[in-house]
Amino acid sequence: MLAISTVGNLGRRAAAKLLRMAAAKANETACRFDSHALLTRGEKEILARNRTYCDRYKGRRAFVLGNGPSLNQLHLECLQNELVFAVNGFACHPILDVWQPAVLALGDPSYSEKYESFLAEFEQIRKRLSTCSFFLPLSFWRTFTRHRLLPAERCFYSCLRGNMAFQKRFTVDLTRPVPGGQTVALFAILISLYMGCNPIYLVGMDHDFLATPKAPTHFSDAYEASVAGSEVPRFSTWTYLRLVQAVTRMFEGYVNIKRVADSRGQCILNATPGGFLDVFPRVQYECLF
Repeated sequence: MLAISTVGNLGRRAAAKLLRMAAAKANETACRFDSHALLTRGEKEILARNRTYCDRYKGRRAFVLGNGPSLNQLHLECLQNELVFAVNGFACHPILDVWQPAVLALGDPSYSEKYESFLAEFEQIRKRLSTCSFFLPLSFWRTFTRHRLLPAERCFYSCLRGNMAFQKRFTVDLTRPVPGGQTVALFAILISLYMGCNPIYLVGMDHDFLATPKAPTHFSDAYEASVAGSEVPRFSTWTYLRLVQAVTRMFEGYVNIKRVADSRGQCILNATPGGFLDVFPRVQYECLF
């Protein structure tokens, strides 16, 4: 009886393992189907504008900036003559009096869904970012166009479908649907890959808020306070379990985008001082200049 029971348990464990593998494969397949969903003629025309950026900066090094507090430890003046990709609330950084990023990626769904809460931030972006291009999800197009939130001629849209956390292989062609990510930093990295940048240095990507939940997550105390006082739900309203799940998907997205970059011969390196992002090889920011 004991032998039969043991064999039965082994069979159940094997079946459970197969089911988990099948579930993971099904998730990846679902994301792939999502990314191949048909586009309307109008959507194709909007995405076709991105073609001008394909390999525009091929072989040129680039810096993708997160908004972590570690930015305050760095001499960002060194980036004056560099190719910089910034994200979300970077428009309040004083360094903009010295240089401008080439790209600002906006990915928070609240920018579109609750745009009235961000009118002051959009005004600041229009005033302080006079030359850069803006990359946004295609789902933002109607709201941003109708309300003229940013200069239309400098706005470029990407069709984000699925989640790169569940896709080991995906395209970076911004004239087609591409996978979304758990953080706008992943979107910015994907944009830099499409533009052919190599190597790509990550800066200000601390990703340590699970370890320090009450510490600031943004380089600007003023921006942090404005976010806390807004009506837009933020991470502080999430349960710890939801945060852990989000961080897991975020790191899985980093693993997969590194895999895609490696397959394209493009190198991603982490120049953030400290932080928990250990997916990419580390380099010292100060040694890059």
